[in-house]
Amino acid sequence: MLHIKSLRTLKFVLPLLALIVVTFAAFAFSSKRMPSRAPVVNDKVYEFMGDATDPDAVRDLSNWQFIGTASPCSDINKPKACTIAVDAAHATNSTLAGSNLTITALNDKGNGSTYRVAEAKDGTYSASAFNQDQ
Repeated sequence: MLHIKSLRTLKFVLPLLALIVVTFAAFAFSSKRMPSRAPVVNDKVYEFMGDATDPDAVRDLSNWQFIGTASPCSDINKPKACTIAVDAAHATNSTLAGSNLTITALNDKGNGSTYRVAEAKDGTYSASAFNQDQ
């Protein structure tokens, strides 16, 4: 008789456990991309003023000019590498020159014509790069 009771319990508990595991897995492994964050109050926004067809120009910190806390990439006529929002503690100059940021430039969609900022890092700190769409 004990065997039959535990079999009934098992038939009830197993589907419930399976549902819990599937629900947890669905939330834990969902791959939704989070949108880029907007600049916050203590961010300084720098705009790219160089030649976006040259990856060295995109990486050159002196080509990034301080524009304040304006919205990133507001002018669609600007180069593909557009703006970077940097926490004020990591950039205080009129350009990014002198900061410890390292910019990684990638070819925009592999077309060979323009470059975008893939990453802007300062040790463990990452600035927010805003690139224009193709």
